[in-house]
Amino acid sequence: LNVNPGDVAGVVTYYMIPYGLCALGFVPLACFISVKRLLIFSSALFALGSWICLWSDSIYVIMAGRIISGIAAAAVTPLAIMTLGKIFDKQVRGRVLGIFFSSAFLGSIFGLLCSAIAPWHWLFIVPTILGLVLTVALFFCPNEGMGAHQSTKINYFDAFRLQGLRKILILIFFMSLFFHGVVKWYGVFLDKVYGLNQFTISVLIIITAV
Repeated sequence: LNVNPGDVAGVVTYYMIPYGLCALGFVPLACFISVKRLLIFSSALFALGSWICLWSDSIYVIMAGRIISGIAAAAVTPLAIMTLGKIFDKQVRGRVLGIFFSSAFLGSIFGLLCSAIAPWHWLFIVPTILGLVLTVALFFCPNEGMGAHQSTKINYFDAFRLQGLRKILILIFFMSLFFHGVVKWYGVFLDKVYGLNQFTISVLIIITAV
């Protein structure tokens, strides 16, 4: 792309900010719109954002695509937790959620492995294809647990009134802040200071993440 590495690192920010903000909005929407429809919409939107990044050579268009992808991806975690909590009993719910978050972690590791060996354009092919496949698959997915949660009342301010929960949320906020701050600039640092190649940088990030 022939742009400053700092600008490229900003692509992560343009994804994470809408991801974090919009995650708060999808849960209240699930009280009025079925989870299935929201997931179909978000999967299609994620495929669109990835497709925009795939075919663009402009950093600004790529950032726009990442904003779209971040908005779409924000729906997955909160809606998945709501759905899994509704479908599975308490006895197995913890294990199911553990598998869900483990798969997300393994997906990020797979992405880093791909970044070590593939040109950057190729990194958006898999998300585009998976987004389209998931969109189609959701149409045939059973409706169990995927309706609108009309009986659920969402009030984020009530959550902050609980002292124990408030402390946990503050801890998660700062842990995420430092983690993503380091990850964002880690690759740029290794490239500029030590002149490491793409493969070595990706391997070092994987080691750090694990």
